[in-house]
Amino acid sequence: MTRTLDRRTFSQLLAMSLAAAATSSVPAWAQAKKRNVVIGHTGITWPGRAGGGRRGGGPPPPPDPALNETIFKDVSELGFAGLELFDWQINGLESQGLLSGFVEKYKLPLVSSYTSVNLTDPAQRTDTIAAAVAVGKVMKKYGGKTIVIGPNGRVGGESYNYNDHKQNIVTTLNELGKAITDIGLIAALHQHTGTAVE
Repeated sequence: MTRTLDRRTFSQLLAMSLAAAATSSVPAWAQAKKRNVVIGHTGITWPGRAGGGRRGGGPPPPPDPALNETIFKDVSELGFAGLELFDWQINGLESQGLLSGFVEKYKLPLVSSYTSVNLTDPAQRTDTIAAAVAVGKVMKKYGGKTIVIGPNGRVGGESYNYNDHKQNIVTTLNELGKAITDIGLIAALHQHTGTAVE
């Protein structure tokens, strides 16, 4: 059944719709509250290396300067307040003498590093903590606040048993957390799927 509206009913409905659309959807109590939300972005959205990374063993190739400048440019133009990069990008761009230029040119603080950490092998504990502290010191120069701990994968694949590695994981996290705090940064665990902490 088709209904027709007369001009008066149509005008009333239109006026009510426009009034509803013009009214803020934010409740009155929230309208007066000043917000200070700062949002950063992770560089994982963009490739940092040409060809996607390591192939056939050996050390990973250095970060591509042009691809990484695109990350800074795009994130800055989109209005984000800061950027997170991977530790290999930070170390590589710093060793190439490019990191400070990108941070300054795009007025984009490097607020965090997604840092790969081996939590399960006690023989690597000292080196993995030293590497995280080293990237943390670079981060501090560029406004950094957080080291995001990216745990290693599950040792043994499907046969992995968390309880077999729990003590090494806890000890490494505690020592790493203290070392990162000692240089004035925050250590934050990323409980990524498929890693030793899952």
